[in-house]
Amino acid sequence: MSATLLLFLLLACSATNLAAEPQSAFTLKVVARGAQANVGQALFALFTTRENLLKEPVATRKQTIDESGTARFVIEGLEAGRYAVSVVYDEDSNGKLNTGFLGIPQEKVGVSNNPPARFGSPKFKDALFELTQNTKLVIILGDTK
Repeated sequence: MSATLLLFLLLACSATNLAAEPQSAFTLKVVARGAQANVGQALFALFTTRENLLKEPVATRKQTIDESGTARFVIEGLEAGRYAVSVVYDEDSNGKLNTGFLGIPQEKVGVSNNPPARFGSPKFKDALFELTQNTKLVIILGDTK
């Protein structure tokens, strides 16, 4: 058997094995509701650990608010794993979360799983979800004042 034919057969077998593997990259769709129609933007952040929650996102996006007060985000190519999402309603479109005294948010915020608002930042365990397939999350933006 020639070296070229052998190389071709090896590559063909490798491609067949790759096609048979289960899907490992998923799409996350996030719908954030509760903003004022056509005003401002929403800031999306995706986190993978408790330590980086609200500090070091692995992905960020910006999206304008539509006529229904909603922003939609699509993140493709995510590996299966544990994640948490935060969305800030940046009403004045200054690119950041406005805070008041003691760092209390002055704009609406939301996190995955929509846990009840408590004093302080959300807990990672409350916002945590397992990504094992293509997933759609709905996040309700709310006041923390």
